[in-house]
Amino acid sequence: MGSKTGIWTPTVALDLSRDNRVGDGGFFPTQSLIVGQKVTAGTAENGSIHKVSSLSEVEQLCGKGSQLYDLMKSYFSYTSTQPVYIGVLDDADTATKYSNSFTLTVTDPEAGVLGIRVNDEKYTVAVTDADTATTLGDRIVAALEDAAHYYEVTNALGVVKFECRNGGLAVGGVDVRFSPDSEDTPPTGVTVADGVVVAGTIDPDVDDVLMNVGDTYFINMWGPYADTASLQKFIDKLNTLGDKYNAADSIYHTIVRGTASTIRAKAQALRSIRFALHCIEGMKQSVNNYLGTSAREVTTSIAKDVNKPLHNLRLRGVRVWSDGLEWSERNSLAGDGVATINPETGELEAPVTCYVATDDERRWENIFALSYMRRSFRDHITGMYGQAVIITRPGATISPSKKVITLATARVSAISWYADQVRAAHAQDEQRFADELLVSLADSDTIEWFLPVTLVVPFVVGDGLISYRQISEEE
Repeated sequence: MGSKTGIWTPTVALDLSRDNRVGDGGFFPTQSLIVGQKVTAGTAENGSIHKVSSLSEVEQLCGKGSQLYDLMKSYFSYTSTQPVYIGVLDDADTATKYSNSFTLTVTDPEAGVLGIRVNDEKYTVAVTDADTATTLGDRIVAALEDAAHYYEVTNALGVVKFECRNGGLAVGGVDVRFSPDSEDTPPTGVTVADGVVVAGTIDPDVDDVLMNVGDTYFINMWGPYADTASLQKFIDKLNTLGDKYNAADSIYHTIVRGTASTIRAKAQALRSIRFALHCIEGMKQSVNNYLGTSAREVTTSIAKDVNKPLHNLRLRGVRVWSDGLEWSERNSLAGDGVATINPETGELEAPVTCYVATDDERRWENIFALSYMRRSFRDHITGMYGQAVIITRPGATISPSKKVITLATARVSAISWYADQVRAAHAQDEQRFADELLVSLADSDTIEWFLPVTLVVPFVVGDGLISYRQISEEE
């Protein structure tokens, strides 16, 4: 899947013809598409795509407590002014739901407090000396059950069950830990035993959303669907969204967990510049929380400055965790095309795609920068020549009132545009650009440009050397 047919190099290509003379007004579209699932209370149709600007809109479309509602709750937990769309899916007809249960045993309890962490969120439940397993279970449900959660909590005779409201594997699980902290000693007479974990199965068909994308451009797509079939459908769609130059300027972001070896094998099987696998092994928060948070922070950053390095980007809303992969494992995975997060800081460590070449060719910032420059150049050309005629055989005297474009003026305009990009620190090396710039006629009504841009290099790590110099007595 996604195998290379050649080395991907930084190049911007564009043509100007009767079919695409009108630009997009200079707007660099940083909009994202976030794909997820609804519950039956949501009004959205399966496969529909909606632009949303608030959580209340998501609630109406997807239903409170749905997987997509939970994901967008994290997205909207901090202010974002960037346009965002949701792609809504029904559960698959044959899907099963994830569930996790725990059995309480209560015998002559002493009054106290039972500590519980659900997806790293701390709750406390009072225990009385008159409690039974049933009454304590009911009190746990009262403390934890919330219609806004993507899971529901029930109790039957002291068996407390957590079950996702949506079916499928990609929805993820519920991380539940009783008395998780060293200071949380369960009251005497209360014990908690793990019950049965039932994994969710059968994800919906992402094609239901992707077939409705049309020609809409999304710089990033986000979703929890990381199975082989879904990934292939995303790459097929992203390939069709590229123009005839197959511009690699859209990325599908998803998550991956497991051992370093299983994660590496998944990345190596993809080998595509269109995929970003985010390694969140060991994270206690939900998959939805991470996807919503990372979608917001990455989109906001590139909207402010498309060249700003995403290395060490703080993912506000992601809590640190203690039992993730070691640094050496994460560093090795980054070299194999896995986007890693530092569990000690909650920061994005390696913003890379699964395409393995040089660091410059797979970093997200460079893909976004090329996307920005392609659209910037299109706006520059269409702004100057949007109503021009193409003169393929120069030499005749043209009326000054007539707007025309020739190969010569097309070349001069490209060089002028690139100088602006250098001044804005989006690019460098004007001489190489002028030397290697190609402008040609594809046919009688189409001019093509191949722009050999040299991107600026993000500063990521600085090295220092400590050395000692021996001074002789003569000095």
